[in-house]
Amino acid sequence: METIRARYAAGCDGGRGAVRREAGLTLRGTRYGRHRWYLGDVRADGLDRHCQHVWMSPEDGILSLFPLPGTDIFQFQASIPAEDEHPAEPSLELYRRIFADRAGVPGVALHDAGWAALYRISVCMARAVLDDSTARPHMVMRAAEEGDGARAQRHLTDDFTTGLTIAYLGSALSHRGSGPSRRVDAGDRAPDTRYVDSAGRPVRLFDVFRGPQWTLLAFGATGIRSTGSLHVHPVDDPGGEVRRAYDVTDDELVLVRPDGYVAGRGLAALDVWRRAHDVALAAQA
Repeated sequence: METIRARYAAGCDGGRGAVRREAGLTLRGTRYGRHRWYLGDVRADGLDRHCQHVWMSPEDGILSLFPLPGTDIFQFQASIPAEDEHPAEPSLELYRRIFADRAGVPGVALHDAGWAALYRISVCMARAVLDDSTARPHMVMRAAEEGDGARAQRHLTDDFTTGLTIAYLGSALSHRGSGPSRRVDAGDRAPDTRYVDSAGRPVRLFDVFRGPQWTLLAFGATGIRSTGSLHVHPVDDPGGEVRRAYDVTDDELVLVRPDGYVAGRGLAALDVWRRAHDVALAAQA
């Protein structure tokens, strides 16, 4: 038995886990009964492991197979239609039928389901967290104390979604300037682009973005250097592929967040990184 004293304990063992129970924290919130998903780990023969595969339809919703890095396993994710009041029990056979109906890709075989589960979306909180604004933490705490998880989440994220996410447009993690709109702007997913630099080396932007760092795409000369969590990537793009993908016509900077979304364009976008950097330093103090 080892005793550890710490300022914080991160309970990542679920709502019924030991951390929450031993701390005496009561979870109160809201369950969204019609937002349900089939989840599981499966192996899939005949499916490319270099990307996530997603199929969407207005009738069935979303089907996704995501390759888990360092393994030969895909995570299976399939939304359950809202009108299905009595969904079937999750199983490998069910997942095979869902894949056949929604994807219809020939030559793909699902097997070896390590686990399968039916997941229901819930928003529950015990104590509350803080955000970048000065007023919002108090609103989050008040809503959480009143057991209104949905309202607490709206205060925390600027938007209501079925999961606890960060609203991209208009949030503190995006900066959209007053200039003309671009095809790729703050809050948009940063496009993946492959190109060959002037030395003949192949480059893929998704490989450049890979990791926990912020990436500053520098089109043209810049005096900014990589530092800490900020990686400066000079775009040496003689063929112009990246400029076309990012709608760049002149020397410019494009800041990409660690989650792969554009934080903003131009020098002003660096303020987004500075705020996030200051928050990270404060959390470590």
